[in-house]
Formats: sequence, C-alpha cells, structure tokens
Amino acid sequence: MSIVLIGFKGCGKTTIGKLLAKKLKKGFIDTDSVIEKMYNGNLSCREIYKKHGNDFFRKLEAEALKKSFKTNDKIIAAGGGAVLDEENRGIIKTNNFVVYIKLNKIELYNRIIKEGIPAFFDKTNPERSFEELLKTRKPVYYQLADVSVNVSNLSPDKAAEKIINQLKNVKYSCRGIR
Repeated sequence: MSIVLIGFKGCGKTTIGKLLAKKLKKGFIDTDSVIEKMYNGNLSCREIYKKHGNDFFRKLEAEALKKSFKTNDKIIAAGGGAVLDEENRGIIKTNNFVVYIKLNKIELYNRIIKEGIPAFFDKTNPERSFEELLKTRKPVYYQLADVSVNVSNLSPDKAAEKIINQLKNVKYSCRGIR
C-alpha cells in the first residue's frame, strides 16, 4: 500500500512528499517527474502542456500514474489534474491511502502565479481560471481522500509531521507509522 498525495498545483505535494518519504523510510515518486522522463526530459510539465495541449498531456499523465503504481509502499505525489479522469481515480484509490493536501486559496494562488501563469489558466483572467478549477477539483479531492490535511502557513517539515500525525490518528497501518 502506498500513500498518495493529491491536491491542487502548488499545494506542496512534491516538497512534502519527499520529506514524508524520508521520515517514513519509503521511496518517493512524483508523477510530474515521471511525465517529464517519459517525454525524454527535454521539457517541464508546464512546457509539455503548453506545446501539446490538454489531451496529449492527460494521456501522458495517465501512463505516468500507471507506471508509478507498479511498485508498492511508496509516497506518490499525483499531478493536480490527474483526479479528473475516472480511470486515474481508480488507480489512485485502489489499495492506497490517499491524503488531500489543502492550502488556503490566497497562499495557493500566490504560489502558482509566482512561477508564471500556467498554460491551463486563461491568460486574460488567471484568477477566475484558478477559482473555476479549484471549484471543480475540490469536491473530487475530498471524495477521493482518506484524510484531508490543511497545511496553510506551515513549513514543509511541519506539514509532513501534521500528515504523519493524521495517519496515526486514522490508524493507518504501515511500516514506520505507529
């Protein structure tokens, strides 16, 4: 059984996931990194999306998810939009423990925009795009998650500790969490 981190772009899945993996002595997989390697490492996910569009990117994302779940007992950071596909949701949920990493809207939006406007946002009104995507995805994140952890205003290390405490509280039975 793996621990799968879900949440909107910029919520800290990768940073927190690496810390969780270290603290729990597990391997770590970032599906965005898998996508980039599948694309020969020439472009970032943002650039792949921008160059090839949503459909192409989502197909790569689905393949990356399948590859990521071939091994067990890992911490896996799933791409923010991966949950939109029903087959992906099945892969994420099957025999895994799912943690929704939440962040307050203002902090989340500021983190995202700091890197530039994502290709999947409307360039003329990125804030509206963000609001619409968050409104669409949030219920899916909640539905898929075994636990939801708000990491607003926490350092990555404190966020990882909070997640570990949540896992203990729900009696998640896995090596290293008791």
